[in-house]
Amino acid sequence: KLSDSKPIKEVLNNIIKNSPSLAALFITGEDLSSPFKPRDVDTDKDEFIGKQHPEFFRLFKKYRKPRLNERPINRRQFRMQFETDAVDDYFDREIDPGIFELRCDDSEARDYSLNLRDGVATLNIGMPHNTKVGDRLTYFARVSDELLFEPFVNEFEILVTKVAPDSPGGGGGRLPPTGDGDGDREKPDSMAMPEIVEVRRAEWKRYDFHEYSALDVKGSGAEDDAYIFFVNLDNIYLNTELKAQNVELKLMQERFKYAMVLIGLAILKDATENQVSHFDEERLSPEESVAKYTSIIAPVILPMIQTLGDLDINEP
Repeated sequence: KLSDSKPIKEVLNNIIKNSPSLAALFITGEDLSSPFKPRDVDTDKDEFIGKQHPEFFRLFKKYRKPRLNERPINRRQFRMQFETDAVDDYFDREIDPGIFELRCDDSEARDYSLNLRDGVATLNIGMPHNTKVGDRLTYFARVSDELLFEPFVNEFEILVTKVAPDSPGGGGGRLPPTGDGDGDREKPDSMAMPEIVEVRRAEWKRYDFHEYSALDVKGSGAEDDAYIFFVNLDNIYLNTELKAQNVELKLMQERFKYAMVLIGLAILKDATENQVSHFDEERLSPEESVAKYTSIIAPVILPMIQTLGDLDINEP
């Protein structure tokens, strides 16, 4: 029951006490142990084995020249993908790391991020601020390290097209206002509905998940800029609630799954609509932001759905 006489602190205390995961997190300060006994599983299934120093690093065929990749002006962030045999930490490790350099025409590109996982490197790029419809942007991506005989160089071209209409297959950002006069009003774009993949404990190693992972997103590489959402259905907070609450297991899993997807969509939309994301204090890519912030939200999302939905206003 919710009334003026019941302070917010008391409501929050009740929510926390009724949730074992929140109680452990906020009251006792304990680390959660897994509520279910792990099963012996084969974690090597379809495992990607990368090389410390790649033998290839190339654009997917559909992006390579002489193809001209068209990108609308109102989706100022776009994505290109490479295939490689490099290990996931190739660009992040301390010893002999790979070096990725990106140039746009004759200038060094700075507004980009690169994620490498399981042989797929996803490059998220922001168009230069002075880009206009009809511009052709030529990019050069260079990968090197101290032991490579020659660097890998990939070239691709972007043709900047007119504003893309709002549609279920859309994605990305907004059209910035023009410098003179009224110009075009900012118009939000819709995002493509993602494909949702359920990930279980047996697949954690494959997707670089752990017990606290909640959601990861990857670009599908499709022309409609759709994403693939990977939801961890063996998240430790989800499993703790499943064991403690008298709620149908499938219903609880669906609540968690779709809550994570909605939050992930909100983060992606913020990251693609704004040149500087509200979530981007650490210069995280949109995908990295989704992984980080959904793992932070995971402990509270099910108690919020379960308990706040039961609140009521007392009649006078």
